[in-house]
Order: sequence, then structure tokens, then C-alpha cells
Amino acid sequence: MTNSKKQIATPEIMEEELCEYVSNSDEWCLGLVTINHIAELYGVTKTYSFLHLTVQEFLTAYYITNLEEDKQFEILNHMRWISSPTIIFYFGLTPFTSSSALMLSSLLLKFKYDRPLSYHCALESQQQVVCDKVGECCEGSYLIYFQAPSDLYAMGYVIFNTSHPVTKISLDTVTDHIDVANFLECIRSKDFSTLQTLEIVHIRNISAPALYDILKSCSSLIQLNLTLSEISHDNVKAITDRIKRLTSLKNVSIKCSSPFGGITTLLSGFTHLKNTELQLSFYDMDPRGMLEIGRGLQLLINDSLSSLTLKCCVIDDDAGTALANGLHSNVNIHYLDISDNSISPGGVITLLNEIHCLTKLTELYLSCNNIGCDGATALANQLQYLTQLRELDLSHNNIGPSGAVSLANSLHHLTELDELNLSHNNIGPSGAVSLANTLHHLTELCRLYLSHNNIGQSGAVSLANSLHHLTELCRLDLSHNNIGPSGAVSLANTLHHLTKLFKLYLSDNNIDLHSAIAVITASKDCHHLSRINLNTDTEDYYTNGIHVEGLVSPEDNTAITDIMTATQHPIIQRTLHLGFKSDISEPLTSQILYRQ
Repeated sequence: MTNSKKQIATPEIMEEELCEYVSNSDEWCLGLVTINHIAELYGVTKTYSFLHLTVQEFLTAYYITNLEEDKQFEILNHMRWISSPTIIFYFGLTPFTSSSALMLSSLLLKFKYDRPLSYHCALESQQQVVCDKVGECCEGSYLIYFQAPSDLYAMGYVIFNTSHPVTKISLDTVTDHIDVANFLECIRSKDFSTLQTLEIVHIRNISAPALYDILKSCSSLIQLNLTLSEISHDNVKAITDRIKRLTSLKNVSIKCSSPFGGITTLLSGFTHLKNTELQLSFYDMDPRGMLEIGRGLQLLINDSLSSLTLKCCVIDDDAGTALANGLHSNVNIHYLDISDNSISPGGVITLLNEIHCLTKLTELYLSCNNIGCDGATALANQLQYLTQLRELDLSHNNIGPSGAVSLANSLHHLTELDELNLSHNNIGPSGAVSLANTLHHLTELCRLYLSHNNIGQSGAVSLANSLHHLTELCRLDLSHNNIGPSGAVSLANTLHHLTKLFKLYLSDNNIDLHSAIAVITASKDCHHLSRINLNTDTEDYYTNGIHVEGLVSPEDNTAITDIMTATQHPIIQRTLHLGFKSDISEPLTSQILYRQ
């Protein structure tokens, strides 16, 4: 499907273009498209937008598969890049024969492909011929997203038999560990001395021996990314022994899900790394597993660890102490994500009291841990040592007004802070006032998220009076805070200072029409502002424009006219989302849009 400009998979289709394919465009929604009614200078027009561009890309691919073969190749040959979703969908829909293999080969040669191959084809017939053709064209770099066992085995055949040096293998979305094991078994005896990147998910006991053999020949490996799950201590030890011999490694990422024995042994395999970026991610660990992780981290005394993620784990007091001791051995960590965990109160205090050793930390994520007021206070006492911090996420932690006050009193140390997220913490008006008093220290702040905090009108007024210090601010979220009309008007009065503001979220705040118009009018100074939420319906989080759904009644023509007039901008076109069809037709430089 193309539009009048012969473009493929564009965001909008005009009504007359859609009518070329269907007899009645109003009945052809099928839940896939949205009808946009736009009131402009010359009346109301309709455009049709797919719910997501991926839908249109798939239908485009389906359309191409029904054309003559010569026409198919002509269209595909004009695509801008081979990893286009349309091309991926096309080869997924096309019976994979020698003819389609030749087409894929030609495209690979045309693009002089030296990047990973995104290869979603279903190898159902002439498998060896197809694999040989693909193997001839590739420069030895294979990126594999397969789901079906036959596909994995076929690509294993390609890799094993190609004469080109293989530089990258990645199985990063395969869901079945049996398929992974079969793939590794197919290639385990090949020489991978040229391999630089190896990314394998779902490594379990069945696939560990083959992985061990592959690692034996990876003398040039630079990047290693493994996801281990339910693997025995003996297999962990075997893999670790091979990792110890990979002296060329510069980037290592290990993800471990579910408890298994040998975590300490695994971490001991990285003690030889020098100037290597080591990323460790652990999920669904019980306290015993967390104790092992803590002890293992203490072995990494060469400070190679740069990133640590712990999610969905149970951290009791003892595990918190072990992790705290592990942090002391890894002072080069710059990324720490300890979100979505079940942490005991003692574990929280112990862990946060020792975070001061991470003086190079730039990103800290602690959301959804219910650290409470005491946890926020413990963290606040350590912020003076974390002066390089650029992102701080403490959302969903119920720190309350007292925790917010303690935190606000220490934020002046974070002069490099780029993002601050305190959403869902019930900080109240007093917490908002304390935060407002420290904003003049955070002049680099670009993103500030304070939704669901019940800051009220007084808190909003205090924040608004301090926002003029944040000249770099591009995203501001104050939704669900009951700021009321006075809070909205105060915010409107400071918007002319926020010239870089890109998104403004003020939904569900008991804002009346007068204060909403004040915000919309003041926002004309923010030329980069692509979205304002003033609505009471927050289901649509992604569509740009000025959202006032639920704020204006369909029967109130005066209010509709006033808000339409406020939306007008002398330079840029702005879209107003009313949430209903209006019969008012005014000569506007803006679009008035409602969804059907």
C-alpha cells in the first residue's frame, strides 16, 4: 500500500487513497485504523492512521507478496535499508524457495551488507540451497532472531559451512532452550577464532557442553553476552574455566534468572578482566542466591564491574549486608539498578548506608522497593558522595513528606542531575515545597517526574515559582496531584522560562477551563512543546498535541471556541484533541482532532 507520493508505509493515508483499496472506507476499520477528523481553514477532512506503523508495514509486505515477481523485486530494491520491518515481514510471508533466496542474496549484495543479518524467513523447502545462497552473500556476521527449531538448525548449517570468517553470532530473542541447544550442537566443532561477539540466551544444562566447546576456540572474542538459567554447578564451573582464558574480552554481560548453584564460582571467572566493562543482571533470586552474589562481588577486587542490576529478588538483612560488602569491592560501578525487589527494612538501611563508596555512579534506579521515609533519609545522607549522579529514580517507594524533605535537603550536591523521578511517593505539599527550595541547584535537570504525589495547590504554586531555574527542562510530569486552578495558573506564568519544554503532563488535576486556557496560551512561548495533557482521560499516552478530553462539554460552544482560539499559534500548527466531534468551523491555523 502506497500513498499518492508513492511512499511505502507512511503514517497517514488520505480518504481518497484508502478508497482505491476498499469500497466503503467508513466500514473498513476492523480495529486496525483510526479515523481522524480534522477541521481546517477549508472545512473538515479525514485521514486514516494505523494504530501502529508496524500494522501498515505488515500490510505493505502482504500487498507486495501478491504482486508479480518482477514487481516485488522492483519495490524491495527501492527500500532504504535491508533491516526494514517491511522486508522482514515480506520474507516471513514468502515461501522460501531458491527464487526468494536469490532475491535476498541480491539485496544483501546491493547493501554491501557488513552488519548483522536480521533473518526471519521460514526455511520450509530447498533448505540447503537457500542456506548456501545466504552464506555466499554474508560477510560472516549473523544476527539471529529465530523462533522455530528448523530455522535455528538451518542457520547453524549456514554458519558451520560458510567460507567467510564469522564475526558475530546473536541469539537474543529465542524462547526455547531446546532450540538453542540444537543450534549450538550444530556449530560446536567449528573454528571460531575470528568471532568477536557472542550473544546467547537460555543457556541451560543441555546446551552448556556445546557452549564450552565453542568458547574454547574464541581467541579473539571481544563481547560476550550470556543468559544463564537453572544451570548446575559443574556446568557453571566448566563455562567459567573457559571465560578465564578469554583475555581479549572488553565487554561482558551476564544475566542470571532463577536460583542456581555456583554464582560465586561464575563471578570468580571475571577476576582476570582488566579495563573491561562487566555488566551483571540477576533476576528472581532468593536470599540464599543473594548471599552468593554478595560473596561473589567481593571477589571482583580489580574494579572491572561497571553495571549491576538486581531485580525481582528477595533481599533480607544478611543479603543486604553481603551486597553492601560487595559494593565496596566494585567502586567503578557507574550504573546500579536495584528496582522491583522485596527488601527487608534492615536490608534497605544497610545497603543504602554503604552506597557512598560508588563515587563514580551516574545512574541509580531504586524504584518499587518501598524504602519508605527511613530509606529515603539513609540515601539522602549519602548523596554528598554521589556528585556525578545524572539519573535518580525513586518512584513507587512511599517515602512520604518526611522522606521527601530529607532528600530535598541533600539534592544540592547533585549539580549534574539530568533526570529525577519521585512519582508515586505521596510527598504532599510540604515535600513539594522542600523540593522547590532546592531546584535552583539543579540547573542541568531535563526530566522531572512528580506524578501521583498529592502536592495540592500550595505545592504546585511553590514548584511553579522555582521552575524558572530549570532552563534545560524538556519533560515535566505533575499529573494526578490535585493542583487545581491556582496551581495551573502559577505554572502558566512560568512557562515562558521553559523554552526547551517538550512534554507537559497535567492530567487529572481538577483544572478548570480558565486555567487550562491560561496554560495553553502561555505554552506558545515553548516552540518545542509537542504534547500538553490537560485532560481527565489519560488512556492515550503517546499521541502528540493538546489533550483536553473530558474538560470541555460538547454542548458548550462558547468554551469550545475559546479553547480552539487559545490553541492557535502564529508559527506552528498545533493539534487540539477534544474527544468529540464539534460542528464549529472556524478559520484556524491549528488542527482540531477527535477520534472515532
